[in-house]
Amino acid sequence: MNTKDIYKELRLRGYQYSGMFRSLKSASKSGNKGHIAWMGNWVTFLDNMLQIMILGIDTKALFVPTKIRKIVIDTKLHQQEIRKLNPEDRQFAVHVYKDMDAIIAGGVEIRGVKATAIPRRLTSGDPVLEEYKFVAHRDRAQVSLKEAISLSTQIMLEYHQTIHVKTIELIDDSDDVTEDKLASPMLTEILGNLPLIQSKIYLSAPSNRFNGNDDLLSNVTAIDINNIPKEENILLAVGIGLLSVSKNHQLDKILSKLKNGGFILTREKSFKPENLSIPSKYNLDVILEKNTGEETIILLKKKKQLCRKTEIIRVNNDEFTWLEKLNSFMNLENEIADMRIILVSEGDLESGLLGFVNCLRKEPGGEVIRSILIQDTKAPKFSLQNPLYSEQLQLDLPINVLKPGKIWGSYRHQLLSSLEPKLVHHAYIDQMVRSM
Repeated sequence: MNTKDIYKELRLRGYQYSGMFRSLKSASKSGNKGHIAWMGNWVTFLDNMLQIMILGIDTKALFVPTKIRKIVIDTKLHQQEIRKLNPEDRQFAVHVYKDMDAIIAGGVEIRGVKATAIPRRLTSGDPVLEEYKFVAHRDRAQVSLKEAISLSTQIMLEYHQTIHVKTIELIDDSDDVTEDKLASPMLTEILGNLPLIQSKIYLSAPSNRFNGNDDLLSNVTAIDINNIPKEENILLAVGIGLLSVSKNHQLDKILSKLKNGGFILTREKSFKPENLSIPSKYNLDVILEKNTGEETIILLKKKKQLCRKTEIIRVNNDEFTWLEKLNSFMNLENEIADMRIILVSEGDLESGLLGFVNCLRKEPGGEVIRSILIQDTKAPKFSLQNPLYSEQLQLDLPINVLKPGKIWGSYRHQLLSSLEPKLVHHAYIDQMVRSM
């Protein structure tokens, strides 16, 4: 084998050599002998001697030397051998003596080399570290803008079981917002961290308004909202001050482009409680209310026509006759489109209802499944006649969790906050993969 063949074989095994570390000029297929170019560098010369030994290992696994019993370097002999070489092409013959467990080239002898197989490192993106915790929907708690957008995105994707997501952000000349406060780049990052999701992020803004940072908006498509056809099925629209009277025209535009059951996220700079009367005029439900310290974030959902039939199934872990009832409803192919099946779990703090519902909604016909998880031992027994439950179900959300204090919310994935380094007296270090 010549140099090209040798390093192609090593590359296939997982080794990436470059520069003077690619000094093997020839090698037998058995890896018993070959030639190494002398480049005046002892480190690369010794490494190339080990490379030919690795070539002789009949496996495609990745090996690294972990033990050498003895290395002998006779510099005088080595210099004598160098003087015998062709000055224009100085190559040392290298031999691997397996019976003696030795590798010899020039004045160098390596004995007792032991190599250990290591797993190949899988190429993957940076891990997304998150925690899964309860989040109240309308407590107006202070969160970051990105966190509010992330919560809204999760609620949207939970409602619409799809991997194709289209969003649009509307900015006009009167909106006081800088590039780093735009929602579109945040949506790009949030959706990009979710497996399988294919997103299309639109930004409708005055021309030349945000031309200063191409990197920030590299995955955002500039568009005039008037040019978006209804068939685009926008799932989420973002705007600023959409509940103010001056923005009614913009809200009308958004609603005309929004998919049935789509969501609107509005960022209210000067929010007043009476503003919450406006959504009902536009047939919108208020889903989420948060505060960033600078603005109030409100998530709205386009109302859908209520279904004519509602079936209640009480779920518990002690007996499973309710599964037969659920199965019979799911098999009503002709009626299921105009039905809501509500799974209710109460008095069971270890209920697996949420995971069960997430799986069911991925099944054919699963879009009719809704759930109520009551995690309040003092809450009234579930009944459709009780406004506490009936008003929440009118929002038509798949997951509804009730906590003490009549607080409705859901469990969400949120990024873990970065750990700050701290000074310690002692530290423990362990080398997981041994290597030289």
